[in-house]
Order: sequence, then C-alpha cells, then structure tokens
Amino acid sequence: MLMKKICLLFCCLLFWKISSAQPTRMDEATATQISNTIQARFDQSNLTGLSVGIIYGGELAYANAWGKAKNNGTPFSIHTKTVIGSVSKIITAIMAMRMIEEGDLGLDVTIGNYLDEYEGSNITIRHLLCHQSGIPHYNNCSDGYNGQFNWEESVDAVMDCEVCGTPGAQTLYTTFGITLLGAIIEKRGLEVYNRNYRQLYNTWVRNPGGLTNLTPEYDDSQAALADGYNETGIVQSRGWDDIGWRLPAGGFVSDIVDLTTFGAGILRNRFISQQSFNQMQVIQTPSGAGGPTCANENYNGSFFGLGFNIQTDGVRQILSHGGLNDHGYTSFLFLYPGAGAGIVFLCNTYDYVNSNNILNVLSAMQTAVIDVVRDCRPSRNFTNAITWGAPLYYEANNITMNAPAIHNSGNLVFDARSSVSLLPGFEITATPQRTFHAFIEGCGGDNRPF
Repeated sequence: MLMKKICLLFCCLLFWKISSAQPTRMDEATATQISNTIQARFDQSNLTGLSVGIIYGGELAYANAWGKAKNNGTPFSIHTKTVIGSVSKIITAIMAMRMIEEGDLGLDVTIGNYLDEYEGSNITIRHLLCHQSGIPHYNNCSDGYNGQFNWEESVDAVMDCEVCGTPGAQTLYTTFGITLLGAIIEKRGLEVYNRNYRQLYNTWVRNPGGLTNLTPEYDDSQAALADGYNETGIVQSRGWDDIGWRLPAGGFVSDIVDLTTFGAGILRNRFISQQSFNQMQVIQTPSGAGGPTCANENYNGSFFGLGFNIQTDGVRQILSHGGLNDHGYTSFLFLYPGAGAGIVFLCNTYDYVNSNNILNVLSAMQTAVIDVVRDCRPSRNFTNAITWGAPLYYEANNITMNAPAIHNSGNLVFDARSSVSLLPGFEITATPQRTFHAFIEGCGGDNRPF
C-alpha cells in the first residue's frame, strides 16, 4: 500500500468559550494544557504578574493571567494594564503604512519634505521604519521633555541627537528615530486631516480594532496600571511623566486582551491592506559592508522589516517586537502571519541587571505554548471545519496517488466527519472524492500552526 504525504489545508472548528478568567476559541483540553504549562513555569520563575494571549485562526483565541498586579495583593488579570514599551513602535509603523496608503506620506521620500528642520537630509520614511536612519537609540541624545507628546517638541529633542551613521548604511535600533516618525505622522495629520497623532490612532487603529484598553499612558491614572517590579519583587519607583513624550516609540499601555486583539487585527487587515502588510514583512538590508546588523544585542542576529523584527524558525516567518521598561514592565508580541497565529506576553517584572533571566523565562513559555498547540493527537475531535489558513501535512492511507499536479481546489472526506481542502498546487489524481483514514503528524509535520 502506497503511503505518501500530501499537503492539505485543514480547517478545524475551535470551540468558543468565554469566562471572566479565560476567553478561548480553542478546544478546552488544549486551553487547559496551555494554562497548566504556563502555571508550572510561572511558579518556578521570579515573575510577579503575567498575562498571556494567543491568536489562533486570526482571532483572539486564549487569554489568561497569573500572579499579582499590585503590592496590595490585587491579582493580575486579563484586564490588568501594563506599559507595553517598545511594542508601541508597531502601532506607529501601522499608522505610517496607513498614511502611505492614503497617499499622504511617501515611503522613499526624504523627511525634509515634511520637516523644514531636516531639509537636505537623506533620511527617508523607510529608513525610520527599519531603523536605518543613523539616529541613535538613547545614547548621545537628550532626555526628552516632560508632558504629553507633541510633534514640535519631539523634533527638537531628536535634533539634539548626534547622528551615528549614514542613512541606509546600517541597522541601528532607535527609539528617537521612531519618535521622529511619530512627529511626522502628527504634523502631516494636522495638515491633511486636522488630526493629531492620538486622534489618528483612534481613527485608524483603536476604533476599528475595538481597542478600549490600548491607550496612551498619559490618558490613564497611575492607579490604573499594575505596579512594576524588579526580579527580587521590589516595586520600582517611577515618574508619571517620563514616557509621555515618546508615545509613538514606547508610551502606550494595554491589557492582554487588547494587545492580542491588536495583533489579530494586523493579521486580519483591520488597519492596513494586505499589500501594505506584505511590505512590512520584507527584510530591509542595509547598504553598509558586512550585511544587516542590529545594534541591540537582544535581537540576536535577526533583522528588521518595516517596523517588525523578522525571524524564521526554519519553516515560517515570525514577526515580533519586545518592550522593556526600566520601571518594571516587559512585553512581547509574536505574529506568525503564514498561520494566522500569534503569542503575546505582558509582565510587570523587569530588571535591567537580570534582564536575561526574565527574557529566558518568557522564551521558555513561548516554546512550551507552541509545543502544546503543535501536539495535536489523532484522538482530537475535529468537527465542522472553519477557515484556518495554514497548510498541514497528513499521512494519507488507502489512496493511490501519482505526482502532484497543479490544481486549486478539491475536497476529500476526513475521517467521515470533516472536510479538508487541497492547497493550490496539489491534486489527488486517483479516484475523485473518497473516504480515507488519516492521522495528524505533530499538527502537520513542518507546517504546523506555529
């Protein structure tokens, strides 16, 4: 009997369950296993509070929380807000791409066309998005300013920075560069739409995404946020006005539900077109000798597209961004666009001295969650398929096949219960539609949800 792997698109119905503790649209057994897996690692860590969100099928599929939010014992919940730090840069990148779609910003236009202060500069909007402007991160720059973000003061703050390289020559991760991009967005927004940065955010991101809790930090009272802790469990003191000026690069706060929903909205094209999102996923290779480099060692040899840090696990592309705040907050957003999936972390623990310990804990949790989702057993009860979008491999039995032929449709009956559709480029050349037996190979061999 001939056994042959065929690449199929399997569409599983995921059960929808909502409770005050944990919304999930994956089956209860998987959700419980994920919760238990994270709980075990959380108990062994020095994290004070944690929330985790999972995108599955292009939507918020799971959210849960552990630990405490405040020193008075208030528990960390899925609605607990923390500072998301540099994950804010993705919001600004999305807004820039939207303004480019509207024709009011040019990706390869030099910023002197928008800011008189930079007349004659070779820096383009693309350079700002992919961290190739030559503007430094924090060193050799001013301390910013107190108060809410506004474009004029932000331009002044960035102009105090010492330029560290030729635009386009190297990748130099920079908060000040993204702050400058936010200033350009605000200035153009006022000129074209009579709307500032915050108002454009509401129009282009917050309202279409239904993101009531993903907000500029300055719009919240400090009491609304989780306390921030270091790794030894000591509350970190902070000035309330310390990050308002860098709103586009690090000044947003969120709970896990809204930040995960934001990630799902990116995958679902709720904010920008698929064409714009595709552009964001292309690695921007600098022109300097030695190929693409990243000044921030936390990126470990991975590279930037337009806003996102881009990696691969050898099979699929991973878009990500992290946020580390010295006042005790850590956040990470991971998107797997080819699978309509993602993982999001919010944590009220950060310690600059021991930052690797915290990052290693979250990395281990990410790996563990992926392993749980990948570990689809043949006994899993799949019924009534809905669109999923990721190719999965199945070992097909009782079917004689010739070489795959180009075809973009076709159905087979899976285990007499659910339907699977052939991916474009594959066709069963034996008898049409017939029942066969199949088993899942680790959620699909090399093309699993994550």
